[in-house]
Amino acid sequence: MSVDEESALLIRLAHADLLAAKLLYEMDGPSPIICFHAQQTVEKALKSILIKKGVLIRKIHDLVELTELIQDLSLSLPIESDTIALLNPYAVKARYDDTIPDTLKTEEAIEIATEIIQWSESV
Repeated sequence: MSVDEESALLIRLAHADLLAAKLLYEMDGPSPIICFHAQQTVEKALKSILIKKGVLIRKIHDLVELTELIQDLSLSLPIESDTIALLNPYAVKARYDDTIPDTLKTEEAIEIATEIIQWSESV
């Protein structure tokens, strides 16, 4: 798979996660799962940029590390990295633990994910 194909695949998958988050939100679904899909949207969108820019990335879910890699490319994120990092606990913990403290409202998580995916498609 070429770099462009891999990047495009990640964007498609990110859109699917964002759709899942929005649908669950509309159905008053569980907050941690909505935030998990928002986190996945952001993770895949950031990885798509890094791949497109030729950055080799190891298998990680850490949005802090991914945003640092983005900033190393002298790209300006549309949202503060500290705000993006609020999604980090939802990467793995939301799937295996139901005691996640609410670091974000679901609306905020969806807004972050939406803004990052739109930005990633313009980079």
